[in-house]
Amino acid sequence: MSTRKIMRLSDMDDGPPPASVGHSFSSSRHHSSSHNTGVTGYVGSVILEQLLRVAGAQVGTVYILARSRDGRSAQERVGRVLGSGLFDLVRRQYSDTLRKVVALDGDLSYPNLGLSMGALAELAAEPSIIVIHSAASIALDDPIQDALRSNYEGTRRLLELVEQHLPRCGGFVHVSTTYVGMMLPQNSCLPEKRLPLMYGDQPADHVRLARELLAADKEKADKRAALLCKNWNLCNTYLLSKHLCEALVDQYHREGRIADGGVAIVRPSLVSALAGPPYPGYVGNLAGPSGYMTAFALGFFSKNASAWHPYNLLDSVPCDIVASVALGVAATLAAGIRCREQFYELVDSPAPPRASSSGATTRDGVIDTIWQPVNHSGNEQSKESVGLAAVNEGLHGQALQRQRRHDAGPGEILVFHAATSTVNPILHFEAYEMAYRFFKVHTPKFRLGGLRVGFAAWDYANDAKHDKTVFVSVKNVLALERLLPAEELQMMPLVWRGSWTEYGNTYMAAVGRLFMGLPVPPSTPQLPHRFAYIPFVVIPENELPPLAGTRGVQAPAAPPLAAVEATAPVAVPVHSAAVAATPAARGGVVGKLKEQEREKEAGSEAKVMEAAQVDSDGLAIATDPRVAPVVVANVPRLSVREALRDKAVLVTGATGYIGSVILEQLLRVAGAQLGTVYVLTRSRGGRSAQERVGRVLGSGLFDLVRRQYSDTLRKVVALNGDLSYPDLGLSTAALAELAAEPCIVVIHSAASIALDDPIQDALRSNYEGTRRLLELVEQHLPQCGGFVHVSTTYVGMTLPRNSCLPERMVSLMFGDQPVDHARLACELLAVNESQAKTRSSLLCENWNLINTYLLSKHLCEALVDQYHREGRIADGGVAIVRPSLVSALAGPPYPGYVGNLAGPSGYMTAFALGFFNDNSVAWHPRNLLDSVPCDIAAAVTLGAAATLAAGIRSREQFYELVNTREQRRNVRDAAVSTAAYPPCEESSVQIRIRNSEDRSHWPIGTAASRNLGVDISQRQRDRGEILVFHAATSTINPCMHYEAYEMAYRFFKVHTPKFRLGGYVKPYASYRPVPWKVDIKKRITGFKVKMAAQLLSCFGEKKAARRLRVGFAAWDYANDAKHDKTVFVSVKNVLALERLLPAEELQMMPLVWRGSWTEYGNTYMAAVGRLFMGLPVPLSTPQLPHRFAYIPFVVIPENELPPLAGTRGVQAQAPVPEGPQPPSAPAIAPAAGAKGKPIMKQPDQSQDQELEEELGSEPKVMEGKVVVKAPAAPDSAVMPQNGWGRAPQVELTMAVAW
Repeated sequence: MSTRKIMRLSDMDDGPPPASVGHSFSSSRHHSSSHNTGVTGYVGSVILEQLLRVAGAQVGTVYILARSRDGRSAQERVGRVLGSGLFDLVRRQYSDTLRKVVALDGDLSYPNLGLSMGALAELAAEPSIIVIHSAASIALDDPIQDALRSNYEGTRRLLELVEQHLPRCGGFVHVSTTYVGMMLPQNSCLPEKRLPLMYGDQPADHVRLARELLAADKEKADKRAALLCKNWNLCNTYLLSKHLCEALVDQYHREGRIADGGVAIVRPSLVSALAGPPYPGYVGNLAGPSGYMTAFALGFFSKNASAWHPYNLLDSVPCDIVASVALGVAATLAAGIRCREQFYELVDSPAPPRASSSGATTRDGVIDTIWQPVNHSGNEQSKESVGLAAVNEGLHGQALQRQRRHDAGPGEILVFHAATSTVNPILHFEAYEMAYRFFKVHTPKFRLGGLRVGFAAWDYANDAKHDKTVFVSVKNVLALERLLPAEELQMMPLVWRGSWTEYGNTYMAAVGRLFMGLPVPPSTPQLPHRFAYIPFVVIPENELPPLAGTRGVQAPAAPPLAAVEATAPVAVPVHSAAVAATPAARGGVVGKLKEQEREKEAGSEAKVMEAAQVDSDGLAIATDPRVAPVVVANVPRLSVREALRDKAVLVTGATGYIGSVILEQLLRVAGAQLGTVYVLTRSRGGRSAQERVGRVLGSGLFDLVRRQYSDTLRKVVALNGDLSYPDLGLSTAALAELAAEPCIVVIHSAASIALDDPIQDALRSNYEGTRRLLELVEQHLPQCGGFVHVSTTYVGMTLPRNSCLPERMVSLMFGDQPVDHARLACELLAVNESQAKTRSSLLCENWNLINTYLLSKHLCEALVDQYHREGRIADGGVAIVRPSLVSALAGPPYPGYVGNLAGPSGYMTAFALGFFNDNSVAWHPRNLLDSVPCDIAAAVTLGAAATLAAGIRSREQFYELVNTREQRRNVRDAAVSTAAYPPCEESSVQIRIRNSEDRSHWPIGTAASRNLGVDISQRQRDRGEILVFHAATSTINPCMHYEAYEMAYRFFKVHTPKFRLGGYVKPYASYRPVPWKVDIKKRITGFKVKMAAQLLSCFGEKKAARRLRVGFAAWDYANDAKHDKTVFVSVKNVLALERLLPAEELQMMPLVWRGSWTEYGNTYMAAVGRLFMGLPVPLSTPQLPHRFAYIPFVVIPENELPPLAGTRGVQAQAPVPEGPQPPSAPAIAPAAGAKGKPIMKQPDQSQDQELEEELGSEPKVMEGKVVVKAPAAPDSAVMPQNGWGRAPQVELTMAVAW
């Protein structure tokens, strides 16, 4: 019969505040051993005492992790614990169990806990072991770095030790706190489930966040932790560290990294004194309620001095209840129950009555495997004793069936609460009244030491932020209570149902005696109590626990591993010559034990290799009898290079910032596989289309392409066209060349980003340009393999604060009807400018759109979605990419490069020029600044194009591919991934227009729809839902305004520009903008800028004057409260796409930004200073590290300019497909009597316009008619039907036709 052992790691601290690292115990009632941690702390010592008293006769060795401290060795510190009054009953009645205690000299601060090789070998030799980890620093307001080192890093090292050196660990129990639920609203109920910290709809990356906080300097880390705690409603750094610990433990559970066991979390509420044996009233420190009682006894709770509401709950739990729950959870894991689903199958399954040790029939206790392990050899199991295991074979058979069903996925982590608020609640008023009655009779003597400690505890805890009623569910504990036998529950009750009056008197008597020197009062009918003082006993040196690694223990032969009977397939990584047979085979082990196991399993592994099918990802789908086979047929592989192989690509907006980065990334990543790359450009500023494309290719952005991928430049072809004209003004030959391409993918990134342009200008540039491009694709490019439209995440500015924008369509609504985008655009274009401005402003106000740019983008998305729904892109699909605030490049080829002063670049210029002075900032420092590097936005765009080119046309098809690939990558996680990415559980978000009488923000969005009344309709369409991808950082790597401001302050304080208006104001996280003060400061700054610009111009510094004006314009517009709104942006689709692409492509084009904001910010500011302000590039230093290196512009020779489409002699294929063409929307017909005359217009030489996306010529409005510019036909006054020449322009008056 195999035995199980318990692992106990001692705590980190001996006095207040204690740090305990919990026990771990395993499941054999005969000769089982244990390894315990946290024994020198309060909770850990109570768990150890209960373990020895309840199961001491059955457990084997009990290992106690303790570090040498204060001149005492680990053995002496463990001896002091065993000599306390808490262990009096164990010393008298269970003295034999004390011989099983072994000290481990180690520390959670070191790798492998600082254990010696002998100690590690002894632990690794144990056949089975369970760990209960209760060690923590409970100093609530410690600096965040200290809290993380004590709690998060200690937990990580312990988990790593278990993973690497204890492959037969049967379970890991982590003791947390119910106060992680303080982030919930008042009077809500904390469920016994994981409660992750969220950035929008994405859980916070605990590893990344912990590393960033530990890597930063202390002051910065504390500031950021304070901001995070405020945003997540966490009242101290202790809770933040505990949240990160829970996330780490849950990750180990989801990834199955505790090879032979499961993982569970125990959350106690406010831990108070013991309620029952062995020492009623005993308390180990002055933390929590003990400190409050001391404060009351010393008279701190005077009139009006309490910050707590008397009717709020005081959720306090006796420490022996916490210990019982921890042992019950360890028993659950040791019984082979690995997740919540398995646990409730066991709870709900009928089980026959069982005989107890005395022969009496007991109730349904089904977790006996903790004490009675399964005998895999086939011999009959002993049924002499009853504990926490399945004794009869029938019940064990049911457990095996449940195990097989759950092997396909890890399920939900087990969480158990030790609390009283839902089973035996008590109010603050009742606790206060009990203390008043007791200390009114038993008044303490005045003691200075007690006064100091008591006041410290009271001063911190007596704060309204700690007074919050959150009920704590104990459903799992009540279910566990039904499973355990009655005799065990008598010794270790899981729920506290006693009298608060007697318990309170016992507690106060103990606090008075142990911490205040009061004599123990007699128990009276008026003040009954059960406390009796037990003195400390010194353990003789020869009776101290032995030290692990020095006892000469031989490693026993490893028990035969049970045959794996899982029915779910397991995908295992294939290495050079072998395949890991099971997930349990991972991790290193000290000594030769693991090598022996591997040698024994070598034969079975060879069989697995013979039966394995290796796919292209290096994953073996095992067909061994131990592992069920997987049949996955014809699963496509998604790759940008393969999807775009031999396909032509048409890019618009390549002379703008985003478009140029897309073009560069396209050539660098997939240029060798691509066909022709057409770049749509219009002649402008005296330069031809070829010359303008040549200027783009000669910029520093394309330096790496010119040096290493020069062959790809020959594939670039200029398209002389303009989005302002039908068929884009392309010649017949150019159209024929496009139509001759076997397959073409269109990436449309051209747009006007002038945010407050008149609505008619915005519509002509954005909506009409998109419509003409879509019409050209529909009518002339039937072989189009996909159309990608670049929009903006700021269409989600209509959502309520702190909501999350889903990667789905966001529809504008009139009541319950979606807006007719074509009709609305035609109406706004048909009326005069004043009427259009009035109506657009009303619409923007009712839909909560902050500018006309967003209104035009909403209409563009509706137009693109219409083409998708109607299937008007004949051979391809349609997708939308929404980048957030686009900033500089984060990585290759040109870190820090930025193409214009829009967005964050303008803010940086404004800061460098001294516009951000006292009270001039309109943004709240704790709100999010969702900014994304431009190379990330370009990578997402290329990923979307590859998705369409691979034949994926809808969101449903996309997630079918995602889930299929997940099955091949790791079949065990297939069920989880399917649940995480449902095909289409909700439809598009709809934005309804507000009632004219209701001036409040209309609630928009999936997250708020149920509570705020937004109708979410389920679209049932044959073509499925349009694909939408976000390029954003708020849910993956968020940055707050305060952090960005602080980075700019540190950088420009050292690298100050030559011309600026004033100094730099140090940022404060407590800053709150006052609107009228901000308005006055902006006016004063505007006057200063005007005067300074004039002076600079007079002295010949025209460039500096222009920078000053441009910087102020960007700052003046953006520095407005209407732009300061935290809306999280979901990137679930992008994360799914990231898992589909191969690693080598992701290295060249990462889809998600996970880098350091500090280094990126310095690189960005160095680039802005050099490119736009004429500052020299500063040196990179440890204090201000950056990666920017200036790359000069290169003039492309005329003979190397890209050729012009339509002039290369390409033969046209068959023209447009037959059949009626769908009408364009809106339809515009020539007005009667239109006369043409030459127009001479000076081209716009604005730098922002020049650097921004390709735009058409601007029409104007006269007497209700739309006047657009069109080129005259080259040979006649009649315009050709299939193309436009580039002749002199004529003015045509067009009337709108419905």
